[in-house]
Amino acid sequence: APAGPPPPASAARSLFRAAADEGRPLLEGVLYKKGTGSSLLGRRNWKKRDVKLVPRSLDKFGDDVGPALEYWQGRPARLHGTVLLDGCTVSIPQRKDLHHVTRFFFDVEHRAWAGRREFYSPSVIERDAWVKAIEEAAAAYAGTVEALPPVQRARRRSSIKDARDAFEAAGDGDADAGDDDESPPPPPEATPEGAAAE
Repeated sequence: APAGPPPPASAARSLFRAAADEGRPLLEGVLYKKGTGSSLLGRRNWKKRDVKLVPRSLDKFGDDVGPALEYWQGRPARLHGTVLLDGCTVSIPQRKDLHHVTRFFFDVEHRAWAGRREFYSPSVIERDAWVKAIEEAAAAYAGTVEALPPVQRARRRSSIKDARDAFEAAGDGDADAGDDDESPPPPPEATPEGAAAE
C-alpha cells in the first residue's frame, strides 16, 4: 500500500512524547556506520551496528538532553556511542560506491562537529524510515525546548551543549585503529534493469 502523507507536526510531537514517556525507542535496527578513527592503512572502515533512535537521552546529571542515536555492538550488547540530535540536520548524499554494491547512505551533521556521522542502510525503504524518524524526533524536541520559559530554555540549551561536548570528548567507540571487528558490506541487491542505483 502506498505510504500516506506524513503526520502533522502536532501528531509527530504526540508520538515522540508517548515513546519518551514509555521509555521505548522510536526506531531500531541494523545500520552500517563509518568509523571515526583512521586505520593503519589510512582508511575509515564501515561498522555494522545495532542502532536505536531514542526519544530521550540523559546527561550525567539526569537532565533530558533530547533524542539521540545510540549504536551498540556485541553480545551482550555494549554501547559504542551516542549522537545527540538536537540541532542536527540529516542529508542524503549523492555518494558513489567504489565496490559496486548498492548502499543507501545518509549523513547526520551538526555545526558544532568537525565532521559528520555517516551511515548506510541496505535498502532505500529502511534509509528513508531512518531519515524521516530522525528529522521528526529532532523537530519535536526543538518544539518542546522552544516552548520552555526563557530561563529554563537557556538552562536546557546549556545542558545539551555540555552533554554533546562530553559525548564528543569520550569518542564514539568506532575509532578504526586496532579495531578488528570490521563487518563486510551486505550482498548487492538486485537492481531492476534500467533503474539507477543510488
